[in-house]
Amino acid sequence: MNKYIILDSERSDGCIDFTMIIINRNNASISTIGGSFRGQNQKFSNSLKRNREKQKKSD
Repeated sequence: MNKYIILDSERSDGCIDFTMIIINRNNASISTIGGSFRGQNQKFSNSLKRNREKQKKSD
């Protein structure tokens, strides 16, 4: 029995291929990737908070 998966997506095949190459090349698990994004998000939110504090001091 053959199974076919049809994906209806607006992304280009090149974008999907690039993502797959990065994931496979780094041999990263999903949990590792998720942890990386959480760390980056926290750094970003901390930098926004510092910028707001600087603006309040200058006002």
